[in-house]
Amino acid sequence: MSRHRRRKCRQCGQLYAPYPRNRWHQHYCSVPVCRRASKTAAQHHWRRSPKGRDYFRGSANVLRVQAWRKAHPGYAR
Repeated sequence: MSRHRRRKCRQCGQLYAPYPRNRWHQHYCSVPVCRRASKTAAQHHWRRSPKGRDYFRGSANVLRVQAWRKAHPGYAR
């Protein structure tokens, strides 16, 4: 039986046992506040990346959103 190392959560600082299949990528525990902080950090990281920086900008994306809104007229209500 292998021993798994415990890690300190980046949000709350508590020790937790990361999920074995995801231990290389998991930095937050499973408490809802910490999961929310994990999502916020991931979104922040993605928005700062070259791929995410211009995802919602530019004329092509404006046309894409306008076409979607035209196809789904009652969605915003």
